[in-house]
Amino acid sequence: MRQILISVIVYGLVALSDQQCADYANYQNTLCQCVKGYYSTDPSTIVCQQCPGNTTTSVNQQNISDCNVCSGRLYYVQTPAQATQSAVCAKCPSGSQLFSPPSLQPGESQDQSACNACLDGYYLAQVPSGSGASATAAQCIQCPNYSSTGTVGIDIQKVTDCKFCIQGAYLAAKAVDGSAICQPCLEGVTAQKSSDIQNASNCITCQAGYYLDIYDNMLGAKCKLCPTGTFSSLNRSGIINCVACQKNYYKTQYAQVNIAATCLLCPTGSGNYFSSSQTLDISSCNICLSGFYMTQASKKGLSPAPAQCQQCPDNSTSNLTALINSISSCTCYDQYALPLSSSQKTCQCKPGYGGNVAIIPNSVGCKPCDPGFYSNSGQCTPCPPGTYSQGTSNTSCTPCGEGQFTSNPGSSSCSNCPIGSTNTNGNIGCKCYDLNSFSWSSISNTCKCKANYFGDATLSTKSLTNICQKCLNNGISDPGAAKTQANCKSQYQFSELHILEIILISIFILI
Repeated sequence: MRQILISVIVYGLVALSDQQCADYANYQNTLCQCVKGYYSTDPSTIVCQQCPGNTTTSVNQQNISDCNVCSGRLYYVQTPAQATQSAVCAKCPSGSQLFSPPSLQPGESQDQSACNACLDGYYLAQVPSGSGASATAAQCIQCPNYSSTGTVGIDIQKVTDCKFCIQGAYLAAKAVDGSAICQPCLEGVTAQKSSDIQNASNCITCQAGYYLDIYDNMLGAKCKLCPTGTFSSLNRSGIINCVACQKNYYKTQYAQVNIAATCLLCPTGSGNYFSSSQTLDISSCNICLSGFYMTQASKKGLSPAPAQCQQCPDNSTSNLTALINSISSCTCYDQYALPLSSSQKTCQCKPGYGGNVAIIPNSVGCKPCDPGFYSNSGQCTPCPPGTYSQGTSNTSCTPCGEGQFTSNPGSSSCSNCPIGSTNTNGNIGCKCYDLNSFSWSSISNTCKCKANYFGDATLSTKSLTNICQKCLNNGISDPGAAKTQANCKSQYQFSELHILEIILISIFILI
């Protein structure tokens, strides 16, 4: 009796532990572990997430680095898993696949030559070649008339090897060269593979997701699609076999005689990696779909509730998640946009870039600001006068240095002030040191004595400001023309010279 009691207690503890495991986990070796193809980021809570990007685990594991192989045979390991990230899987070129799942060592990757076989409905025309970046996959050519080779191999084939039919078709005739001429079965129906001539009555098996409604001796099986949200396994008869819910649906009623299970679509933004065949409440809507982030996990018990999912901002998306996270898990389509956060809730070009963010995935709208421009608010703005920026993607402008200026906005460099001057007014211009110099302008950018003064204004300094002297005896001169008193002209000389010029011009006109 005592042994029976102990056994009951142990069984009860194990059952209780199994019940306490999170979704997509089961109780193994006294621990909750994620099922195959899932991993956990927190061993203490064992919230299991699906391996990303068509990766899976070779065995039941816990870390994302255990997502180190590709699921199925349509993908190969392009980049091996790292300590904090899964492997990267690339899809085989059209029509090709792996002949068998690879046995890879940690850190080992593959190239396209791993795609060494063909899919159903294709024949192998050329084997893979090369390695690394120059590798090519098997060259697979589609068989004609819904036909197939019937086998998956790594040896060269010909179109005449297409002697069978693809799934969903029957062998209606044979061509002169022996290849099959196939006809499609009705929707949702398939025929057994055969090398003998068949007719529509050989289409007898309902595909997964369909159920057998009636069988016609001439036309074969007539299969109906399971009601919305429900699913059936292969070769099932009667709507009662639509017992499972499709992904992102939850079950509210089991299937009954002549009635399929009742499955409802999860609330907006929520879903599941696969629907539970047992749970009869909305708590099976336990993940947030791509384009949403989770604010509250699903709740089981007397008051079940789905995961609460908030839509990512416009022009951004996110991965499927079973974890509570935040807006920061959403990523803008544009790689040059600011990361989203509680303080940055819209997609906006990051500093140094301007324009409109991309509105479709894998595209770019933000452009780097040109030289002479800067951005810290999502739009490229010309540098103000007195500043400049060189190169692209500038987040600010640099003031001109000592003795330099720029008068125009959008400058990519500064000009030097002339000798005998310094920059002033926020580096937007220059001022000659000499008090009697001609007014400085950015057009001429020189320092010279003003009219009726002589001297060299370029010799003036901050402490020597009177190199330019007034011409004696009311002498006159053009700006910068007189370097010494001797270069100054008397008013009489000046007037006489001008009179002579007028006389000469008049004579020229008369002639």
